[in-house]
Amino acid sequence: MKQQQTLMRFDPATGDSTPYPSHAAQWREFNGEMAWLFNPWNGERRHAGDVGSDRFGHLILPPGEPVYAEAKPVAYYDPKAETFMFPPKDGARPFAKAWKPLYAGA
Repeated sequence: MKQQQTLMRFDPATGDSTPYPSHAAQWREFNGEMAWLFNPWNGERRHAGDVGSDRFGHLILPPGEPVYAEAKPVAYYDPKAETFMFPPKDGARPFAKAWKPLYAGA
């Protein structure tokens, strides 16, 4: 499931109430590449650093909405080879022996 399923209460570009459309994905499709200067769920202006690193508001989490994410291993450490092994993109299990997966942010 994708994030930002809660309907927006404010326009992310202008801060006006009654955004059109009021679903985040539909708003992005309708308005194109327009910077999100306001948090559309509480109406507060976003910090310039936040806008600079996330222009289109993909990282804004609506209040009360759970985080929909799954932990996928980004690499496996091979102690014998003393190196990291990366899983193939096709999803096949690349290793005969299971090593402890290393997760992003861990």
